[in-house]
Amino acid sequence: MNLRTGPGIKYKVKWEYGSGFPLLILKKKGKWAQVKDFEGDTGWVYRKLLVDKPMMIVKVNKNRKNKINIRNRPGTDSKIIGKAYYGVVFATVQQKSGWVEVRHESGLQGWIKRSLLWGY
Repeated sequence: MNLRTGPGIKYKVKWEYGSGFPLLILKKKGKWAQVKDFEGDTGWVYRKLLVDKPMMIVKVNKNRKNKINIRNRPGTDSKIIGKAYYGVVFATVQQKSGWVEVRHESGLQGWIKRSLLWGY
């Protein structure tokens, strides 16, 4: 999916996003939507390419090798079952008390603290 500088294919492509990348819709104009990503970049995408599924992306530790924990239950005392880097995208399963249950395309499913993620 291409993020463009304006609402049409004649406008320059700023970014290419993978399927399911979470975006915030700012406004709609015809068949196009102005959107913002988790880093604050804005542009236009063809509306039919947007997927109406709740998705989250890891927003912390940019330019660092640090990973965040994925746990088997919500809570810092729960078992760590995986880790994720900045920019990893997850499908949102549910949200509960400041935690998000997520599922990665690899099949890993667990809980991440909400403040470490961007999306819905």
